Amino acid sequence: MSPPKNDTGFEHAKAVWVDATTAQLLESADPDKTPTGIFLELHAQWFMGPLGEVFGALIALLVLISLVSGVVIYAPYVRNIAFGVLRRGAGPRLLQLDLHNFFGACRARLALCCHVHWLFFSASGRLRRAFGPIPS
Repeated sequence: MSPPKNDTGFEHAKAVWVDATTAQLLESADPDKTPTGIFLELHAQWFMGPLGEVFGALIALLVLISLVSGVVIYAPYVRNIAFGVLRRGAGPRLLQLDLHNFFGACRARLALCCHVHWLFFSASGRLRRAFGPIPS
């Protein structure tokens, strides 16, 4: 990116592509065809345009609801035993349940943070287009 002269901000910046082997300026590339543009389209809009952002926000909301309900259901159970206890002598199904609950509790915090971020990321593009840029 190279800003125009006498400009200290990035409002009027433009992207410049340079051939790394010859140091010659290249024609302007379509930002949607660059790897970054493709990744943005994949992660932000799921190759569905603006509807993909809404779809992503809906999925993030549903996953958040399932995470919160899992924590609410699991919380009374955890109060009665120590964290990470595996009941080995009670049968294979109880051992599998304990492993499921243990790994679920370990992943819950990371999953909660990731999906809250995903929800905000999905909704931020729609909100920015609806209300304009955030004043600085």
